[in-house]
Amino acid sequence: MQLRENAQRCNLPEDALRPACIPEPILLEPTRSISVVPLTVQGYFERWVADKVPPEVRRAQANDYCRHMQGYVLPVLGDMPLEAVMARDILGLRTEVLLKARCRRRCGGRRRMTTAAT
Repeated sequence: MQLRENAQRCNLPEDALRPACIPEPILLEPTRSISVVPLTVQGYFERWVADKVPPEVRRAQANDYCRHMQGYVLPVLGDMPLEAVMARDILGLRTEVLLKARCRRRCGGRRRMTTAAT
């Protein structure tokens, strides 16, 4: 009854306001293959850092982001697909950075040459 009243008020046939049957989806056959190149950590960083300009961030902060990423993260994880990065990769990177920092503090960044006494 309500459908009839709404249809008359809008000058539409009564069938126009009834729920339509949902047709089966039409699946199209792919005509060409599209290769998707996964986004790497390096690629994501390049996109991300492009937005880090004044007044969004201070110039010095943007420089720090670049220096830290290029000095620590990208040499280790840069070529890795972003979707493949796991917690263990981040923890491994952290351990590597901490070990390098510890070495720099102890030996001034230079490896000590040790010789065996004969």
